[in-house]
Amino acid sequence: MTHSAALARWGAKACELPYMTRDFWRILRGSDYFHYPDNPGRYFRDQRSYFVDFRHKAAWTGAYRDEVPVLFVPTLGRDVVFPGMVLQFGLGAIDRYIETMDRRYRDAALAVYRWLGAHVLSDGSFDNLVSLLHGRRRYVSSNSAMVQGEALSFLTRVIRLDLAPSEAHARALLTRVHHNCVLPIERGGTVRYEGEDVFLCEYCRTDGQVVLNGWIFGLFGLLDYTRMTESPHTTLLIDRSIATLERHLPGFIRPDGWSNYDNRGRIASPVYQHTHITLLSCLATLIGSETLHGAAEALRRGDTWWNRVRYTALKIRDRLVDPDAYTTAA
Repeated sequence: MTHSAALARWGAKACELPYMTRDFWRILRGSDYFHYPDNPGRYFRDQRSYFVDFRHKAAWTGAYRDEVPVLFVPTLGRDVVFPGMVLQFGLGAIDRYIETMDRRYRDAALAVYRWLGAHVLSDGSFDNLVSLLHGRRRYVSSNSAMVQGEALSFLTRVIRLDLAPSEAHARALLTRVHHNCVLPIERGGTVRYEGEDVFLCEYCRTDGQVVLNGWIFGLFGLLDYTRMTESPHTTLLIDRSIATLERHLPGFIRPDGWSNYDNRGRIASPVYQHTHITLLSCLATLIGSETLHGAAEALRRGDTWWNRVRYTALKIRDRLVDPDAYTTAA
């Protein structure tokens, strides 16, 4: 890196520091929208609901565009709409609507449905803006198994709850998103095949990165799809991917019981540690996997006060030298 490039990078980080400081104090107080602990959802009491509790995501108090949340990115100096953020807002709104029957949440879910219909790309994916936030990485596409999976989970619930103005339109959108999701990444999809292994990629990078939480959110979406369609091809893909996950879990768990964010050894933050415990526990319950249940318990034992302090400090250091752009969700 040249001297001028280094100065430019640190200049960008300097503009992000006030936002990092603000978010750090919000996290400590437990009041940060993006770092609220992901807990098991109402699905396990009411199967119309989602597997993860995103009800707090429906309480967005920031700016909106086209009736969906937008997020300010300091480095870009402007608001940006992220498909993943929109979908979690929508899943939370659906759960709030099921819980309260308040039409405000139904209207919020319909706004998300309209946004998806207006912004789905011709191949059935969404633009996740990876080039804006992660321009130093190389990608096959801007696709994301996490976003595609959450879209499948959202759309199946819209259909089951009869929320869409046209069920035929909702089912057509569901089919498009699913068709894209199960394609290999080299064909614009989200599935990476490596021998017998089948990975779902939150980021479709050229270096083979696999993010643990994005993989599981993708599986949740495919499970929702098969519940509605009984697709044998998708069922087989799910089975192969879960077998791959069970084989590769040791690589995501450190000796002290802390988790890695991805298969490249990037350390998980305390928030992601909690998310990994929740996701593995929920998936284990859904499919009856003792292997996944054991992994969740190993992470639970590693979620100690000392580890949380230590890995919080490491994540702060990593964030300051990370070349990717910072958002409130980072």
